[in-house]
Amino acid sequence: MGSNECKGPRLPCTTPSQDFLSFSEEANLVHLVTRGAKFTWSNKRRSSTLTEKRLDKSLCNDDWLSAWNIVSYCTLPRISSDHHSLLPCSSSSMVKRITPFRFLKMWMKHPDCSRVIDEAWKEEIVGCPMFILSEKLKRLKVNLKNWNWDVFGNSHHRVQEALSTVENIQSCINNDGPNEDFLDQKGIAQLNLLKALNMEEYFWKENNRINCHMSGDRNTSFFHKITKIRQVSKSMIMLKDGDIIISNQE
Repeated sequence: MGSNECKGPRLPCTTPSQDFLSFSEEANLVHLVTRGAKFTWSNKRRSSTLTEKRLDKSLCNDDWLSAWNIVSYCTLPRISSDHHSLLPCSSSSMVKRITPFRFLKMWMKHPDCSRVIDEAWKEEIVGCPMFILSEKLKRLKVNLKNWNWDVFGNSHHRVQEALSTVENIQSCINNDGPNEDFLDQKGIAQLNLLKALNMEEYFWKENNRINCHMSGDRNTSFFHKITKIRQVSKSMIMLKDGDIIISNQE
């Protein structure tokens, strides 16, 4: 698959590269990071006549990326061929990731956040001022992580529940006709759905770590994809111990 990454005395023609880029964008394909050799093809010459290019890329669509928890591509050693072969690695097993604590801005949009902070900060701790501050921060971090999992960790599930409630009430209205009770329930259900959608949007915007210029547009699938691609790029799928390649997680 062509690209314009190369090293050599002559630059490649840009038209095929632009055509390939247009094709991948129209097909909504995702370019995955490939570890290993920077260039996948070489003319095997020396000195100033050496030309190296990246002619091989890893591509997939959204469905394939979502089907696996771990995805990785790496180059294999080049032996007789002038190309490095690409080795795909994928797994559906869950790998526990240890991530540093970060205070998320989306927490401040939840009315219960201040209560969690107040309760953690009011706990009595005996010791010098610096020890008290350190212990309160540690306990606050634990409380916020647990609270975040309970409130935001199941954001997609909450959206599905709220959407199901709205659909059920709408079905009752269609079957039995509108009345005050159904209309009141519909208004409350729609408000709960809107809150759940907003929370889900805040969650994925915060986690994909990009500066989004579409703050008025809800596109959680886009944010989810960006987050997944970043996790794929950072994941460690194998280690090389001398001549032995270790791919088992344990």
